[in-house]
Formats: sequence, structure tokens, C-alpha cells
Amino acid sequence: SMPVAVSSTCVTMVFMTMLEPSMGLINQLLGLDVKWYLDSGLALFCVALVVNWNLIAMDFIFLGAAMRAVPASYYESASLDGADGWKVFWNITLPSISPTVFFLLVINILQAFQAFGPINIMTGGGPSGATDVLPYSAGRHGVSDEKREKEGVLPVSISPAFKQLRQNGLRMLLVAVLAALYLFPLVRIFSMSFMSASELYASAPSIFPKAFTLENYRSIFQGNIPIFTF
Repeated sequence: SMPVAVSSTCVTMVFMTMLEPSMGLINQLLGLDVKWYLDSGLALFCVALVVNWNLIAMDFIFLGAAMRAVPASYYESASLDGADGWKVFWNITLPSISPTVFFLLVINILQAFQAFGPINIMTGGGPSGATDVLPYSAGRHGVSDEKREKEGVLPVSISPAFKQLRQNGLRMLLVAVLAALYLFPLVRIFSMSFMSASELYASAPSIFPKAFTLENYRSIFQGNIPIFTF
């Protein structure tokens, strides 16, 4: 879990030191002469490496907890039926941890849209615009545009990026999908508040409640759930 606790700025600086073309540790150990984040073909890979390294520990923690939560009886039943390792994983482990996998997918996509810091420190959108992706473009315009005081940071930061996206319907569809991923956790949490206790703790809970109930809200206001204790 250590990478999660380290600032992305510190992580970026460490990776820049390791990948430095002339005196970097990687080139020195492997005897290479690669420019890494100064090469337009490798710059985006280097940025992705930094961002993913900073998040991968959290993914392992959640996936490990989810796999340990799978009941051992499932695996015992599978072994009695003669299922091998791949079938056990595909039919038992993966379906059991699929909610966690989807959660991590959403979280990692959201974190990818917060990669302005590593890109700004490591490449500044270069070389030759190789890392001038949507999160960096939006953040750069939002920070540097002089009109932000009159129009507000959000319209200024988003509008330049979306001027390019309007030219391509497929990209607009991608933006719509990403927006849905942003909103889905909020919709999911809100819909769960209307589920009954039996439906909430079901082994495979549905996305939306099968029968809306105000049971959870009654429990809160009647004092059955000590929500204000802390």
C-alpha cells in the first residue's frame, strides 16, 4: 500500500531520475541509450507507467481482499466436480470478484483523468504533443487561460478540449461513456439506499432495487442506526 501514500509528484521525480537519458539508473544498468520520456514514441508509455505504479498497490489490496472473501466451500464443491484451475477461476473466482473488478475499473479511469501532475512534471505535454492528452489539455487551459477570472475555471478548462471532440462522433461517444462511468457510482449508491436488507446483502445484488423501500431511511431517523454517534 506504500505507493498509494506517496505523492504523485514525488513518484514522478523518482521515475524521471531513473529514466534520465544520460545518467539514469535504467540506462546505466541495462547499457542502453534510450531517451525514454524525451522520445515522442515512449513518452506516453512513461507517463502511464508512473500513474499506474502509483495506483497498482490499491488494486492489489482490493483484489486480494475480494479473493479471500470467496467462500472456501465453492472451491471444495468445484474440486469434487473435477474442475481444473482455469475452470475454477473462470466460473467461481472471477464472477465472485467481478463487483470489485468493476469498482477498480471505474476508480482507475477516474484517476487517469487526474494525471495532469505527472504529465506536467515529466513532459509538459511534449515531446511534439505526444502526451498532450485530454486531462492535461483541460488542466493546462484551465490554469493558464487569462479569461478564467471572467468565465470561470470549468468552462475555460473544458471547452478547448471539447472543440476537438466535436469533430469526431466516435470521440463524443467515448466522452459519453466516461461521463456515465463518473455518474454510475453516485447512482448506484443512491439506488442502494432504497434496497431492503436482504437485497443489499445478497450474493449477487442487483444494480437497481427490485422493490423500493424506505426501510433504511426509517432506521436512520428512528435511531436504529447510530449514524450521528461519531
